[in-house]
Amino acid sequence: MSFHKQTFHKDTFHQGSQITHDMLHELEISKIRGFPFFAYTGIKDVYEYYDLAKDLHELWLEHIPKNPKGIKNIKLQYDPSNDSTTILFFTKKGFHTVKEVYVGQLAHIIVGEMGVT
Repeated sequence: MSFHKQTFHKDTFHQGSQITHDMLHELEISKIRGFPFFAYTGIKDVYEYYDLAKDLHELWLEHIPKNPKGIKNIKLQYDPSNDSTTILFFTKKGFHTVKEVYVGQLAHIIVGEMGVT
């Protein structure tokens, strides 16, 4: 089986699929109101899931600090059909999805959905 789970802190990420690495790198270089994305949101835990045989690439942001929208976890999933990312926001009541997110939009959409702009 080729399914992998990689657990890491955002500062020690160095392995895994190139696609999830690129998603994480985009978040790391993003600035929100002049602050780095991870400092602005307080998100510290990042998990990677990938299955190269199924072209499945996911990046999970977990243990998210309290926020106005009550988001607990975020899943970023690469969509190879249109070379975009689908973002799922999980709360106690369920989840909602934002589809077709392209390069350069990840951080601002996540912050907006968390309600911490």
